Amino acid sequence: MQIMITDGGPHPPDKWAQVTTQTILDDITANAPQTGVGEAQDFRRALEELLTDHHGAVQSHERRALEADMAHLATPLDPAPHLERTVQAIVALARQCSFAGYFERPETQEYLRRTIGTHFATAMHVERAWRADRGEDEHAAAFRRQYHSGAPTDQATRE
Repeated sequence: MQIMITDGGPHPPDKWAQVTTQTILDDITANAPQTGVGEAQDFRRALEELLTDHHGAVQSHERRALEADMAHLATPLDPAPHLERTVQAIVALARQCSFAGYFERPETQEYLRRTIGTHFATAMHVERAWRADRGEDEHAAAFRRQYHSGAPTDQATRE
C-alpha cells in the first residue's frame, strides 16, 4: 500500500502515474524475466508517461461528468471504460522490449486490469470527493454524509 499526500485538491495525473507505475513494476518484477537495467529504466519512463496520459483522461472524464450533472456523485465508480485501452497501450509499449512476451500473457493483463482499475477508481473517488466538498446541492451533501461521516457538512465550516 502506498500513501499519497496532497496540499489541497486531487493528485495530478503524473503523481497517479508514478504510483501506478511503481505498483505495477514492483509486483511484476518478481515474476518477469530479467532484463538489462537500461531497458528497464527506459520502459519505466515510457510507462509513466503513458499512464500520465491515461490517468489524465480518467480524471478529465470524471470532471466533465460532474460538471454536467452532480447526480454523477451517486453513480457507481466504473473504471472499466478506460481499462482495455490502457492495458492494450501497455502491451503495445512492452512489444518494444525484450520482455514483451510477459505482457502478452493473459494473467499479466488481468493483473494490469485489476491494479490499474483500482487506481482509476480511487482517482475517480478523489475527484468526486473534491467536488462534493465544494458543492452546495443535495447530491454533494449526500456524498459527504455517505463518505465523510462525522465531518462538517455546511459550507461555512468546510472553508
